[in-house]
Amino acid sequence: MKYLFVFSFGLLFPVFSVLYLVDFDLNEINLVSLHNEHHLLYVIDTAPIVITSLFLITDYFFIVQKSFYEKIINTIPVDIAVFDKNHKYLFVNPSGIKDKKKRKFIIGKDDFEYAKFFGRSDNAAKRRREMFIKTSESKKIVEWQNDMELPNGEKKSILRKMFPVFANDKLKMVIGFGLDITDSVKKDEEIRSLSKFPKENPNVIARYNFDKKLLYINDSGVNYFNTENFNKDDFFGRINKYLDEVIESEKNIRRDVVFGRHIFDVEVVPVLSEKYVNIYAVNVTDYRNKINNQQEKLIELANKLKGYNTLLEAKVEERTKELQNVNNEIQSSIKYARRLQDAVIGHQNIPSTSFVESFVVYQPKEIVGGDFYFTYEQNKHKIFGVADCTGHGIPGAMLTLMCMTFLDYVINHFNIIEPKEILEKVSNLISNSFKSKDHEVRDGMDVSLLSWKTGSNKLFFSGANSKILLLRDNEKKIIKGDSKPVGNWINKDVKFTQQKIDIKKGDQIFMFSDGLPDQFGGEKGKKLKYPKFYSMLEQTKDFNPKEKRIFISKYTKDWIGNNEQIDDITIAGVKF
Repeated sequence: MKYLFVFSFGLLFPVFSVLYLVDFDLNEINLVSLHNEHHLLYVIDTAPIVITSLFLITDYFFIVQKSFYEKIINTIPVDIAVFDKNHKYLFVNPSGIKDKKKRKFIIGKDDFEYAKFFGRSDNAAKRRREMFIKTSESKKIVEWQNDMELPNGEKKSILRKMFPVFANDKLKMVIGFGLDITDSVKKDEEIRSLSKFPKENPNVIARYNFDKKLLYINDSGVNYFNTENFNKDDFFGRINKYLDEVIESEKNIRRDVVFGRHIFDVEVVPVLSEKYVNIYAVNVTDYRNKINNQQEKLIELANKLKGYNTLLEAKVEERTKELQNVNNEIQSSIKYARRLQDAVIGHQNIPSTSFVESFVVYQPKEIVGGDFYFTYEQNKHKIFGVADCTGHGIPGAMLTLMCMTFLDYVINHFNIIEPKEILEKVSNLISNSFKSKDHEVRDGMDVSLLSWKTGSNKLFFSGANSKILLLRDNEKKIIKGDSKPVGNWINKDVKFTQQKIDIKKGDQIFMFSDGLPDQFGGEKGKKLKYPKFYSMLEQTKDFNPKEKRIFISKYTKDWIGNNEQIDDITIAGVKF
């Protein structure tokens, strides 16, 4: 229904165009004659199809983004639920409710309705409602421990948290998390029973009198301190103040005591009738660090979810603006989604020791880009080139790291030096990594890859949707690769090919991504395109590497001017 409305709206453009040309006189309408006189009407006639297509493309982007985020949330081993401002369920992941039918049932309902329908107590629902109100009013994260008994009689403890999300100071949603801390709780319970077997117990157990004189320490405690870099006197010196506290208050206390790299869970128990104090100390460093790390991950996940929501809202606004400007520049309205970049990638230099000269100009659109350049040495061969990773909705930095890893693995593990075989192997690895039951991801990379046996005059080249420029004396030659990317492709039977280039002294090879040729700029704000790009590279023929980098960087900056850089820019060159 939505697309029918959009299509109908698009029909208004050709209808009103015709009416305008005949001054809204219906008797003067002759469509054939008007189209022959005004050829622009043929373009305007496509408006319904173009606008409907834009809506379809926009919906596709949202479906891919939604699938990506839901996959993350549905596979993480933590209970996650999202509530609306009225505490109704908007979402719950499989870790929260394993039964798919029950998950579907609870959407749009609250915990009270869920408990009533399945004949359960509403105690948990009351507690969650109390915490929901508290986090909504305080605008802060709240947490509590939820102890329960399973149908098989086992006890389970869940650390629950609620994270409020506000927009314009109004509650938009609340995100709930549940972390299983049963093992940690059991460990706490074990500490309370340590006094039953003081001598044989593997933990540190000691006894002091009310004058704080050490009366006893078990053999395990003595052995433990003898193997560490600190002694028992230093350790018990840390808990001296707790002895004073329990003797004065006549009550048990329990504290975490940090000693160097270790965390001890210490319980101090006064025995009033005998006038002594028992101390039970357990090294819980691993347990505490594990819980702290999990809590930090939960907070990080909450912040990411909030960021994802903000990003999606921003994209909705961006697509809306593009539709409003559809008559001005339809073809330029579709842009790549911004890549989410969560890793810093190190790039390799192309060494000048193997060539007469070499240089690289690397100018990513963001801090970390989807382009990269590389150099490997295998069996006396230099394998080098430039790659441009693509992707729709998948973070560019993640895809770049994956492609670099596969490239490194294929060259160094399989000892392959033939460019076409390297590309074929990497392509298979990417295809297998992106297999999905629901849909096929076609992201991969465009790359120029060259292999040169050091000291020889034979150079082999394979390209995936890319080409290179050869400058020899006063001539230039553009050498094109195959018209397919590395990764999933429609025709999987088509293999990569390679070309042999006879190298002469003084020859220069330039490798590049499509960032600068496709960049808008100049006085008219148009694309640079390849003819001008090649001409610019020819001007650097007699420059040294430093002069090349300076010239190309300045040319790029001058061309872009006040325009936005639309893609990563990478240009590399070597001289033989």
